[in-house]
Amino acid sequence: MYNVWGLDAVALTIDGARDFRIGTDDPTGLAAAIDSSAGTSASER
Repeated sequence: MYNVWGLDAVALTIDGARDFRIGTDDPTGLAAAIDSSAGTSASER
């Protein structure tokens, strides 16, 4: 897990195979930003 600060994390799956977890104090905000830039929504994950 890559974690600079915070106790929570957002889990990502890249290309259906590579899993990452990114630590953050705002997992909801980070997930929304990732979804927005990727053109997806939480329901599509």
